[in-house]
Amino acid sequence: AAQALSWVELRLVVGRRRSGTVIHALFELGAVGCHEDYLDGEQPPVRQPWDTGPPPAEPERTLVRAYWELDSAETARAALPSVLSDLGCAAPPEWVAVQEEDWSEGWRQACERVVVSETLAVSPPWKAKDGDLIIEPGMAFGSGEHPTTLSCLRAIEACASAGETCLDVGTGSGVLAIA
Repeated sequence: AAQALSWVELRLVVGRRRSGTVIHALFELGAVGCHEDYLDGEQPPVRQPWDTGPPPAEPERTLVRAYWELDSAETARAALPSVLSDLGCAAPPEWVAVQEEDWSEGWRQACERVVVSETLAVSPPWKAKDGDLIIEPGMAFGSGEHPTTLSCLRAIEACASAGETCLDVGTGSGVLAIA
């Protein structure tokens, strides 16, 4: 089924020093959200704990993305050239139609039943089988799929099989404590 078009995104390359002023102007034009991004190939390398010295310089340019609801985008589009000219921005703006998406449905389908052993499996409610440990996973963690969580689940099962006990300190979703 076709998704309803409900947003318009503006992509604008500006000098990093002017980005705050540009973003302020975009909000004044009715943008409902803005953020800065690196241009392709311009993101500085991630600093590691062993890196010493000053961090790498930020690129001179940044990509500003701003969003308007469909019904208010035309007013902003008409006023933008004048605003950009006043701010000294020469780069042409790029307007992109954005489809409204149901992010939750695709994310839910990606969650899998994690079989730890013959006697232990962790499942989201919509994929659970009888006897599974059922966890409503969050978008970041909680399903038992992460290698650290899976290793801990295996260790917990080994302890339980040997009649030993375990303690889960720092519970997130509770999957280890419940197991």
